[in-house]
Amino acid sequence: PRFASDPNLPRERQTILSNRVMLSPAERALAARFSGRQSPSARDTVPFIVQFSVPVSAEARQMLTGLGATVRGFFPNNSILAEFTPAALSALAGQPSVHAASEFLPSDKIQPFLAYLAAAQPPEARVRVMIQTFAPEDAAPVAAAVKAAGGVAEKTTAAKDRGIVRATLPLSLISGLAALGEVQWIEENPLLQTRNDMAAIPSHLNVTNVWNLRGLTGRGQVVGHADTGLDTGATNNIHADFQGRVRAIIARGRPGDASDINGHGTHTAGSILGNGANSAGQFRGMAWEAELVHQSVLAANGYLDGIPDDLSELFGESYELGARLHSDSWGADTA
Repeated sequence: PRFASDPNLPRERQTILSNRVMLSPAERALAARFSGRQSPSARDTVPFIVQFSVPVSAEARQMLTGLGATVRGFFPNNSILAEFTPAALSALAGQPSVHAASEFLPSDKIQPFLAYLAAAQPPEARVRVMIQTFAPEDAAPVAAAVKAAGGVAEKTTAAKDRGIVRATLPLSLISGLAALGEVQWIEENPLLQTRNDMAAIPSHLNVTNVWNLRGLTGRGQVVGHADTGLDTGATNNIHADFQGRVRAIIARGRPGDASDINGHGTHTAGSILGNGANSAGQFRGMAWEAELVHQSVLAANGYLDGIPDDLSELFGESYELGARLHSDSWGADTA
């Protein structure tokens, strides 16, 4: 977690949020009230974090529902995020398993990085955000609030158990939107882009320079490769990026089956020597005219049991088939 527990305090008195650790007093504290720092939702609810003195269970959720609260999520260590009406909040005081309750404040709803941007950048600077609401029906009014404040609501989704609003807006609007009782979370929503064709560019591996100026594309070379499998596992029915250049496929992990049921082997083989046939040459491997000897080492149990204890056996097998280098993308988290 972004914020760790305090080892000097009992775990059950600590609730870990994204931007702070909420500590409850040693004595039971249930005189919770609406702070006025956020407007109630259309359901006349405000979100609170309920801290239990016992591990959170299905019974704890059912108890809150029985009081009239709406359970929305879990926080470690023993806390539930729920929406409360004033009446439901008052009824909470009579529950022996509840240690404390504290309002889920507007500042708790803002992604720490987004809060940093809001503090460091000019207030008029615009940012793309994703706003999550507590309920599906909240998405439309929150989108309307974005528009009324001067932002642009680009997409509004009423999902199964929450609402989502994608928006572009000035940083100055973030705190005001977080103060809406319908809003659960706001985070930056950067544009996502593919990066599969970036490894070869000059600022990274600089392989394009070698292709274009030296004419070195892997032609005449044979690469050995041990991984989870290669596409269909058959040289005569293989992904277009490898066709005509797979010298051999050897099933070491699953006898008679060298297909790639995982995807990792096909991916790494493409990074080595895929020629980009399926992408008009855009997504090429580093040596895109080389040939391949693939050794499928994924066993039926999901482990790479096809790798022999004596690695010279693995390398020797591909050497006999013409490979003079071997590329492997596997290992273990040990010293």
